[in-house]
Parts: sequence; C-alpha cells; structure tokens
Amino acid sequence: MSERKAHVHPVFLPAELYVGISGVQYKYEIGKSASILLMITEGLHSEKLITEEAYKKYQRQYQKKLVEILKKTESLTKEQIEENEKHKQLEKEFNMVIDQWSIHPDLKWRLQKVQRAEKYKDKIPSAKLLLELANKEEVPNEQF
Repeated sequence: MSERKAHVHPVFLPAELYVGISGVQYKYEIGKSASILLMITEGLHSEKLITEEAYKKYQRQYQKKLVEILKKTESLTKEQIEENEKHKQLEKEFNMVIDQWSIHPDLKWRLQKVQRAEKYKDKIPSAKLLLELANKEEVPNEQF
C-alpha cells in the first residue's frame, strides 16, 4: 500500500485510555482522532520507531487546534468549500489510478486517465504524479 493512503484500524479503547485521550483532547483543544494519532506519534517517537522528521511533522499536524481549523473553514465561501471537496475527490481518484496503473495495461483506459490528469496537473498533486508515471512508460508520446 502506498504512503498516500491512510490505513484504517478500528481500536476499542479501555475506559482508562479513553479518559486519557479525552484529557489530551482537552489539553490541546484538538479532536478525538487527532488526540489518538498524537499519542501514537508520541509513543512511537519515545520508542525511537519513527524519525525525528516524521515525529515533528505529525506532531505539528495533530496539534492543530480545532478552533483554528474551524475558523479557516468558516472563512471560506460556499464555492471555495465545494472546490476543495472536488479537489479532494480528484486527489483520491488519481491516487487510485496510480495504484491500479500496473494492473490496467489497456491503452484506452490509460489514455483516458492521462487526459483527465492533464486538465488538473497544476492543481492536483496526484494528477502530476500520474502524468510522470505515464511518461515513464514506453508508449509513443503522441498517445499521451
């Protein structure tokens, strides 16, 4: 599985851990998922199982206060929110295409996906990655 995809794993927390996670939520003013991920990050870091760079990255990411996130969202117009949602969907779509690229040798399918990625190469990071992947293939350029 690629780094671009999140890994889902349901966890049933004992009461003591659930209360502790709630305390982290309150302390940092963050959401429940962020507090769980922050504690996982802290634990992995203390066991030296992740790099310092990864630790700092995730620590910053998961300590963002909910109020700041909500203010950022509230200041967006309806059109901007819709555009952001569209971009998220496209990012997901292009990531799936990248993951399935090697199992879809059909040139027509690939051409269709590359043409769609071409439209969004400047706005969607995974569209640009898809185009780079397509350019690595030994297929005549006029088809892409």
